[in-house]
This record gives sequence, C-alpha cells and structure tokens, in this order.
Amino acid sequence: MFLFFSTECSEQQAILSPEESKHCVRVLRKKIGDEVLVTDGKGRLIHGIISTLSKDKTIIDVKSIKEYPPSEKSLHLVFAPTKNISRIEWMMEKCVEIGIHSFHPILCAHSERKVIKPERLNKIVLSAMKQSQRFHLPKIHELITLNDFIRNIDDSAKRILCHYEPGNIQLKDIDWALENYVLIGPEGDFSPEEIALLKKSNFKTCNLSNSRLRTETAAMMACATFNIVS
Repeated sequence: MFLFFSTECSEQQAILSPEESKHCVRVLRKKIGDEVLVTDGKGRLIHGIISTLSKDKTIIDVKSIKEYPPSEKSLHLVFAPTKNISRIEWMMEKCVEIGIHSFHPILCAHSERKVIKPERLNKIVLSAMKQSQRFHLPKIHELITLNDFIRNIDDSAKRILCHYEPGNIQLKDIDWALENYVLIGPEGDFSPEEIALLKKSNFKTCNLSNSRLRTETAAMMACATFNIVS
C-alpha cells in the first residue's frame, strides 16, 4: 500500500498537503472510502480511511496508529557535495533507503560545489522515505563550513573520518556509539590542514577500502556498513 506523508496528524485525522493530495487524486486515483497509510516522518504509521478528497486537500479519518521508535544507534553523514549534484541526490536517496538519521553538507578547501538547493533535496529524501516504507524522515542540515561544523558537533558523539592511511582501522571494525558522525571528503579529498584539524578535534581516521572511492560511493558504503554491523 502506498505511503503518504503529512505534517498535520492528530489522533482523529491526518490532512494531506496539496502536493500529496494531487498525487492521491490524479496519479493513484484514490476515492472516498479507500484505506490508506500515512506517516508523519516522526515514527508514526497511521492507518485510515479517506473521508474528504480533492486535489487541494485530503482528509483521512484515523483507524489506528502504530509507533515506531527510532533506532538505538544513529548515523549522521557529513559530506562535501560534488560538482555534479545528481550524484549526491542519488546518494542521499539510497542512504535513506538503507537507513540514516541526518545529512550534514559541508564546505571544504577543495569543494567544487558551494551551493545546494535544500527544497529539491528534501523532496528526494521524502520520496525515498515513503518508497522504502520508513517512518522517520532524515533531516538535511544547512550547508556550512567544515570549521563551523566542528564547532557545533555534539561533544559526546563518535567522530569518524573516512580517510585512507596505512594501518588505519577498517570502518567495519569501529566500535559504534549511540550517536555517530561519519565524515566523507570532497572529490579532491581534504587538505592536509583539514586532516590535521580533524585529528586535533578528536576525529578517528579509518579506511573504507583499499581502493579510491568517489564521494557518493564512500558515503553509501559507510551508510551500509553502519547498518550491517552496528
């Protein structure tokens, strides 16, 4: 059954936005009386019946609500967006399908892309959440500099820098904490000064692979590894 998203959910009703309503009416051809599933993106799955239907507003009467608590351990992916934004959009879509808590785009010395469109990225992430039948919507944070990110990171979280160095521990062997930040560098990698700053800021370096990986490949590999072994 198709999963809808709503930010207006109560114990009695869920109201679909005009965009979700148009999809419900024009694409899925739903009718009054049809049963549907809705999530608020905060862990609630609502089973209900359409009572009001139009392309501008759809009201769903709630039959039941099931709560899905968040995972005990969370992964926050920190990455420098690539010049070709479609590669990052694809990466974010797949990471949502695999399972992720949030995205933190950053600007580095070697960053080729300095602007992103959060509205489009949010649509991609929302669509991926619905398609994969997940009930927690990952947050996309504002694009900020690496220095600003380091200043704002939670002191108690695990800090992991994916940067190949001989003798590094493999990411799959990391002792994961409850909250984990995994850092993926830009296409030209981090600068030596940035590597030194990250190490000074208690980021533990680890190896993802013995091969050189694209930014989006490294990010997906980190996400998959976390979900398999954590």
